[in-house]
Amino acid sequence: MRVLDFFADLFKKNEEEENRLKKIISELEETINRKNHEISDLINEIERINQGTGNINNKQMELIEKNIKETKEENKRLKSFLERYNINFTKERYYYRIELERFFISAKFKEIVDYLLTANIRYIQDITNEIWDNIPKDIKNLDEAKMKLDKFWSREAIEWDIITYMNKGDKVTKIYNKSRKLTNILSDEGIEFMEEMLDYNFYKLVDNSFKKKKIDEFIKTRDKYYEERRVSIK
Repeated sequence: MRVLDFFADLFKKNEEEENRLKKIISELEETINRKNHEISDLINEIERINQGTGNINNKQMELIEKNIKETKEENKRLKSFLERYNINFTKERYYYRIELERFFISAKFKEIVDYLLTANIRYIQDITNEIWDNIPKDIKNLDEAKMKLDKFWSREAIEWDIITYMNKGDKVTKIYNKSRKLTNILSDEGIEFMEEMLDYNFYKLVDNSFKKKKIDEFIKTRDKYYEERRVSIK
């Protein structure tokens, strides 16, 4: 099946590549831990000096404080790197189904999108060759749309926002746009995409004065979203 074959190939990592990435992450984590120890040692040295048990001049003190600052900044960059790429080595493979309007975002493809929607086609993964061949030939920009679709399936050209969506889904601000309070809480927790809600403990929201009925609605919204959009690759 073209859809599953495509996404299985797109997200597949062979054992050698996976081990290489794991090694990189392990080395970064070791560096972060080492830097944390360095920071701790430097802070302890300053405390000994303040207590009169150390011997250091002002120039050396400035150097220690400079090292602490630089080490903390480097740690922050390393952690940001790991969080940014969000590399996941679980056995599960999945993707989010792409809406027609998201893929054919340009207004010049509106006729094509409208036609497919009337044919009950909502996602590009639902487009078969038979469905495409039945699109009226007088619809504008049909050839250009087909070229765009072919480049996607062949992986010749995939926009970065599409790749991000396939991996992470919609932003929580879109799915929970009726509750500014919830989206603000999620923002404070560093949660941006629906994939990050997979194991979210909604019931802790009682601490933010949410009622159980409302929390259950949030959970239902998430689960319905996953049911419609999130596809696991076996």
